[in-house]
Amino acid sequence: MKRRVGHFRWICKLVDSSVKVYYGCLAYLSMPACCQPIDSSRWLSFPRAEKIPPQHGAKTVSVRRRRSAFTLIELLVVIAIIAILIGLLLPAVQKIREAANRMKCTNNLKQIGLALHNYHDENNLFPPGYGRIQAPETASPCTFWSYFILPHLEQNALAQNAPLTTNPVWTSGGYLTACQAFIPGFRCPSTTDLQTYSSQGIGSRIAVSYAGVQTGDVGNPSGAGPGEIGAHLDDAVFSGSGFNLTPTNFLYRFNGVFGFNTKTNIASITDGTSNTAGICERYRILEKGDSFTTSAGTGALGTWAIGTPSLNNVTQQAVGSLGIPFNYNSDKSLTTGDTPLSWSATAFSSRHTGGVNALMMDGSVRFLRNSTADNIRIALATIAGGEAIQAP
Repeated sequence: MKRRVGHFRWICKLVDSSVKVYYGCLAYLSMPACCQPIDSSRWLSFPRAEKIPPQHGAKTVSVRRRRSAFTLIELLVVIAIIAILIGLLLPAVQKIREAANRMKCTNNLKQIGLALHNYHDENNLFPPGYGRIQAPETASPCTFWSYFILPHLEQNALAQNAPLTTNPVWTSGGYLTACQAFIPGFRCPSTTDLQTYSSQGIGSRIAVSYAGVQTGDVGNPSGAGPGEIGAHLDDAVFSGSGFNLTPTNFLYRFNGVFGFNTKTNIASITDGTSNTAGICERYRILEKGDSFTTSAGTGALGTWAIGTPSLNNVTQQAVGSLGIPFNYNSDKSLTTGDTPLSWSATAFSSRHTGGVNALMMDGSVRFLRNSTADNIRIALATIAGGEAIQAP
């Protein structure tokens, strides 16, 4: 028992001495050069013999000074303590970094919300999710919601060099320049997407992190289209022409703020702007699309800004469905089959822990958890569904 107590006291003294050595080293390193010992090399040198002048009648005696240094064990203890401190500090640094990224993403969405409301003030309606003049199953150049708010994001030059038209050619001229322009407010700092991809004849096409909400029913077990996929988001019978081409059936696929030539205004959002989601974030969960994606051209998979050469069967380039659970298939466990592949691309997702940021149509930003119930996601998506619930 006495031996154990002795060992314990020895260990305590060892730790105490190692801490003193550690703080002593810090104090020495923080000293100005002028205050440090000139011959600091003696700390690392072996002790030298020093002759003491002999007294009368005595012989000359050599005395060896005691070496001032620390042992290998003490050094290892200090290193272990520092490693423990770093291990405790690193998770905290990562949490702070993610909190900053999430705040930046929130600010991005607030700026987008402000731009959307400025557009509404000028035109008495919000921009369409995508402006399109071709019915489904045909090549369909489209102009996205993000194009219409460029002047309100200090990007007026891009808009002027790519004037609005029913048949934009997004692979040349000012239209190509707009697709290749990096706009910081369209990218979440936490995303793992590459900044550019080669897509549909557009080299170095800029990927973005935000898409409009077109519906909450597609892919929702509690909705009208529980088994439907992203390719259904532009399927319906249409009437009209030009940017007035609108669906006449399967209206549950188009009951959100942003969709096929939508002309939503604040008055039409009878569920309340604070209870209606307009824009949510997304990143690439898989690099493989469903079998319908290729109908729009090589590299069509992805979320893009400004416009596209063809949106046929790939409306998830600009919009999506709240019906699919947030961060669906984020573990990448499902890599085959049209439904999992399509839902992975059409759902809203983020690299933030536990959910996604969503811009509500009153301009506020909410963090929606992955566990948000099916019926609540439908209610958040519809503009006039009459659901008696509030946004979480």
